[in-house]
Amino acid sequence: MRMEFKGFHPKDANSDVTITLTESGIEYSNPSTRAFQFIAYTQVAGFSGWLPTYGSLHIYSSNPNLTIHLNFPQEVAEDYLRQIQDILKEKVGPKTTNHLVAAMA
Repeated sequence: MRMEFKGFHPKDANSDVTITLTESGIEYSNPSTRAFQFIAYTQVAGFSGWLPTYGSLHIYSSNPNLTIHLNFPQEVAEDYLRQIQDILKEKVGPKTTNHLVAAMA
């Protein structure tokens, strides 16, 4: 499995970022800064997504120095958040369900 979702940086709507869901975890990349992060599904401590006028996603790691945050344009936000959160729920599994914040308002 490899599913890629393009969004933008929370502090700069002109800065494209990508989140990729793989078999083993979540990849986050920002081509303009060459930033890259990876969180294995076994290290996901929680996640949340919401729909103000755009879609916003936070993925928290058990490593407090590693968090993924990105936004999605309004026209794709609901679909992207649903797909991503469904996969995270499946991959993270019941062992951490009590610790997850998986809310989409």
